[in-house]
Amino acid sequence: MLSATQPVPVAGKPSLGATALEAWRAWRSLGWQGLPCYGNALGLGEFTWMQGDQLHKVLNVYLTRPATQSEVDEVWDCMLSGALRIYTRRNRVGVSCMPVTILHEMTGNPLPSGLSE
Repeated sequence: MLSATQPVPVAGKPSLGATALEAWRAWRSLGWQGLPCYGNALGLGEFTWMQGDQLHKVLNVYLTRPATQSEVDEVWDCMLSGALRIYTRRNRVGVSCMPVTILHEMTGNPLPSGLSE
């Protein structure tokens, strides 16, 4: 178990893609691989992809709700602006909710969208 003084392990270069769209799609697909994966959007809180391929807002260790379209748009904006950290964490009652492995780091550097103009 990690202590507060131990650094969080990073999976290689912490990026799920070279563009925002690649990283977004990779994050969305991780849940289908059985990997509890979360995103912390700066100023918005924690989100995760759930069944039905829908982004959910994490309310507490027991509860999520479907994200509103406005929240989805804001999380996407965080991805574009480099203000979204994607990570795995243990997902059990009584276990720390601290990230275990950072998969995509919040850098503050904008990412190209990857959308065709």
